[in-house]
Amino acid sequence: MYCNKCGQQQEENSKFCRSCSATQGIGQQEEKIAGNSTVSVDRQFYVIPVGKFIFLSIITFGMYELFWFAKNWIMIKNQEKSNIWPIARTIFAIFFFSELATKVLKSAKDKGYSKNHSPIFLAIIYFVSSLLSQAPGNFWLLGFISTLTFVPVLKAVLYNNEKSQNKMNDFEKYKTGEIIAIVLGGIFWVFVLIGLVSRP
Repeated sequence: MYCNKCGQQQEENSKFCRSCSATQGIGQQEEKIAGNSTVSVDRQFYVIPVGKFIFLSIITFGMYELFWFAKNWIMIKNQEKSNIWPIARTIFAIFFFSELATKVLKSAKDKGYSKNHSPIFLAIIYFVSSLLSQAPGNFWLLGFISTLTFVPVLKAVLYNNEKSQNKMNDFEKYKTGEIIAIVLGGIFWVFVLIGLVSRP
């Protein structure tokens, strides 16, 4: 049994995590992990409000999206006790977006989530828009379309975590690292806008 929130291993039938004190034992799913062994997994994902995610993604030029990927893959690795490489899946996020989005949707559906979206379709849009971000000229701005592909996934994550009684009461607050990212991103945006305006 693993913690709903931090993914640390717990004693069977424990009500609270010894590491983070999160409530345990709700919404567990039987799932086959690598090696065909069946384990009990209560899926938990990194939760963040949609508006906050979009803002942080844009202000950091998409870098926050990689942070979100890393946090989720680390949580999945701990919950499944699998041998996946979270950093590799973060670096090559365009190839693993669909898998992560599928895990999120399946977990939320198992807990009663009624909305539908196609992880594969979202992954395709994310892939194409990520490529556009490398285009010359001002076409790189189209790369921010990729941020919108996260919206359905983020909504499913919020539902999933709430159903597991794992609400993060302070998830709307900005942490120190996020504030630093906003300041640095804002400075960089100023230089970018100055460059765009000063072009002949």
